[in-house]
Amino acid sequence: MENGQRLRANRKHRPASDAYGRCIEGVIYYLAKANYGTVVMSFDVRSEKFDMIGVPPKYCRKLVTYKGWLACFDAWDDRRFWILEDAQKQIWSVEQELLSPSADFGRGFKLTGSTHAGEFIYVPKRDSRLFYVLLCDPVRNSWRRFEFEMSVRNEEIHRTYALYAFPNHIDSQISL
Repeated sequence: MENGQRLRANRKHRPASDAYGRCIEGVIYYLAKANYGTVVMSFDVRSEKFDMIGVPPKYCRKLVTYKGWLACFDAWDDRRFWILEDAQKQIWSVEQELLSPSADFGRGFKLTGSTHAGEFIYVPKRDSRLFYVLLCDPVRNSWRRFEFEMSVRNEEIHRTYALYAFPNHIDSQISL
């Protein structure tokens, strides 16, 4: 879809099976399949209205919240993304690409979300034996590693471990 082209929300669609929704300021966004391809569906909780938003020129595979905006990541590369600047006019920012922290980055990590500070969170894929998380600052186009200390016996090191990230999770320290 080109920027500014409106889609009617009464067309049939189904949520993408491998996509997670994002809620930003009372609007829930999720990827969906329609007769003409992939779209971003929005549901305004206040007005209880659905709308369809055309995706950027490349196929959008993953949605994340980035500094209060919806960001759409490329299907084939977790480093290329667009930001939804205006949902009503369906205007996406120009494609942005992050530098890779290493040559084997694409094979070993997957994007899971972003922090409140706007850093993208990449965790090792399930079949990996890496014990660290990568955080990317897209403004500076810089990366940092968050390592986990592991106390495992030599025979356990061959077992596959999975790391999970829960972006923007907040626990209250107030006792009830």
